Amino acid sequence: MTVRRVSSRTVGADASWPTGVVAYAAAVAVALVVLVTPTPAAAAPPYTLDERALAIASPSLAYVEVVYTGYLRDKRSSAPLRASPITFTRRCSGFVVGTGGEVITNGLCVRPAKDTAAQNALYSLGRILIAENSLEADALDRYVADNLRQSIFTGLEAADEPDHQVYGQLGVASTGGLTESPAIPGEVTEVLDADAGNIALVKLEQQNLPTVELASSGTLDPGASLVVVGYATDEVDPRTATYSLRSKPVKVIGTGTRGSASVYRVNEDVGIHSLGGMAIDTNGHVVGVLDNDLELPDRANRALVPMQTITALLAEAGVDNALGETDQLFRSGLDAYFAGDYETAISQLGTVVENSPVNSVAQTYRQNATELQKIEDSFSSGAGWLIWASGAAGGALVIGLIMLVVLLLQRRARRQLTSAEPVPPAAPYPFSPASGYPGQPTPGYPSAPAYPAQQPAREYPPAPIYQPSAPIYQPPAPAYQAPPAPRQGAAPDDQTWPDDEALPDEVGPDPHGPDRHH
Repeated sequence: MTVRRVSSRTVGADASWPTGVVAYAAAVAVALVVLVTPTPAAAAPPYTLDERALAIASPSLAYVEVVYTGYLRDKRSSAPLRASPITFTRRCSGFVVGTGGEVITNGLCVRPAKDTAAQNALYSLGRILIAENSLEADALDRYVADNLRQSIFTGLEAADEPDHQVYGQLGVASTGGLTESPAIPGEVTEVLDADAGNIALVKLEQQNLPTVELASSGTLDPGASLVVVGYATDEVDPRTATYSLRSKPVKVIGTGTRGSASVYRVNEDVGIHSLGGMAIDTNGHVVGVLDNDLELPDRANRALVPMQTITALLAEAGVDNALGETDQLFRSGLDAYFAGDYETAISQLGTVVENSPVNSVAQTYRQNATELQKIEDSFSSGAGWLIWASGAAGGALVIGLIMLVVLLLQRRARRQLTSAEPVPPAAPYPFSPASGYPGQPTPGYPSAPAYPAQQPAREYPPAPIYQPSAPIYQPPAPAYQAPPAPRQGAAPDDQTWPDDEALPDEVGPDPHGPDRHH
């Protein structure tokens, strides 16, 4: 009978190729259905506790600027060092604590020590002299140091205090002598000495500013997680820079003292102009005022004036830390937003923006709620069902293509099978000549029935086995060698693990271990 052989390489390729095509097409179908099938909007947007705390408290952060004007005089003679007045500006952060425009900030920022005021004024005078070509620019520090001990900064008369004007801004703050809106004028009403708390109370001339809540508990445990918030800038010249809010998560690392006052210490800060800013907990409540940590070489703002000092100052000034109606509506709108109730959030935060335009955070979250509401509406309308139907139709189309590919591959396989070349039967021994000799049935076994199956099988006597005239060469059987035993833990894909000698004997000391000092 005629035996037809189909190349094993071709069969293997045909077997693997349709399988790969089918698998690939199935994956495409699933991906297409997943991509086009609408996913309902989440009930609530993902957020962190720090984000929510910042959203609640950050509208109350205030940029505080105090402009001092006076005369530099010789301490002994009281003679002015210059006939014209000298002006300098001090900048720091603060936060609104009362509906009457009351702001807590740093004490030394708004009322510097006399030596500090004289130093600031000498730097301003030195810059004037540089502009007049009366002083070299690189000699400015030396000029200030040489004149500081014998100079004093006063008002119009030697016995008068220098004049000062206070301005506050919320949101992004611009400098450069801004004295009109959005700058809000104010005055310093209370100041605690540096060794007694170093905080001050400033009253701005605008009511119903966004107000922050103070924490009810005045105790912070070591390791407590907080967020410090203050103003900062990346610009080189602070006199013309723009300042914006900066925040950073911190940990309470201990306690300290400043004179008779106790302070907490944290492990991070957000820059020199955050002085007077706030530390908040995960509820958005203030737990401390940022101050210099005098135990650090750079005196970074990593000390927190505790709540007891803040509440004592407010009680003395008769200020109640109460939220106004707009503040309460703002928090209610944020609660609705973080709960996924965008319709309520849009309505309430919209009212907040109308009543308190300086609350840029309310405007931001109202816009976020509006965008999320549009997405939610698109899937609850007919457009969402249209997208779903399109996805289902696309999935059905891809499945139909898969079936078509399978049918075509099966037809191709049958065509290759019928057109395969005839080949002689395999020799009983691999070294026996096969060409030219008819195939013989194996003795003792009946021949296969003739095709078609309806015809009765015919009996064929066994044909004589061909005997070659010369003995067939019998090569020695190859000696059996057992394959090497697989190594324990051998990697897949014929990869092997490295030699034991190449592995380190032990791990060295941890560079971030307990001996490292931060």
